[in-house]
Amino acid sequence: MVDNKTTSTVAGPFRKNPIARTIGIIISPRSTFNDIVKTPTWLFPFLLVTVVGVLWAYLKSDLIAQGQVDFMSKINIPSLPENQIQMMTEKSGNKWIWITPLYGTPFAFLGMTLLYWFSGNVVFGGKATFKMIFSIVSWSWVVSIIGWSVSCSIQLLRWDYTPPLSLAFLVPRESFQISFLYFLLSQIDLVYLWVVFIAGIGVSAVYKFSIMKGVSITVFWCIIYILMMATFDMLPFLLFGANK
Repeated sequence: MVDNKTTSTVAGPFRKNPIARTIGIIISPRSTFNDIVKTPTWLFPFLLVTVVGVLWAYLKSDLIAQGQVDFMSKINIPSLPENQIQMMTEKSGNKWIWITPLYGTPFAFLGMTLLYWFSGNVVFGGKATFKMIFSIVSWSWVVSIIGWSVSCSIQLLRWDYTPPLSLAFLVPRESFQISFLYFLLSQIDLVYLWVVFIAGIGVSAVYKFSIMKGVSITVFWCIIYILMMATFDMLPFLLFGANK
């Protein structure tokens, strides 16, 4: 006779492996997040996103350095001529740009986790652990790998630092120096919006919200982030003006 109680205990709950979760986040995010909520994990997606970020930053290091020089040269700073700007950027920038994801990824993940955790637990009175939300954020960023691969490939082929998947193309490039609209649209990147939407599905799975409510939370913080970054990019032009 088989002991049903013992058999059930040994079998335990089924959990998708990291590869299945990676594929599931892309093709079936809702059911995948339901699985993640039962057994939260974060190390695999965190390392995956970080490693891919380091790789693309390394491949684009010269292009990023050139983009920084072009940006600084458009700001009217009399004490910093263009050749000095280029020298400073090349000396301190392109050799170490690849390390940016090593600290940028955990900073971004922690920031998003805190905001979503605050919204769900404090504002809407839900209950979720910090680890659970961090897991949701980590897995939601897996979809960015596809977007990064497309975006970075286009940038390298064109040798153009302008994000190809942003809405910046809606504003003429010659007028971007003094246009807040350009900086605003340049922050609206389709890759980031995809991550935000997927994260919203994850938030809804954690707190048992509707998908619309979960996505509304992540989109709200996305809008705040875009406005802050656009203002930050515009600030040098407000302080020093643009080169003619």
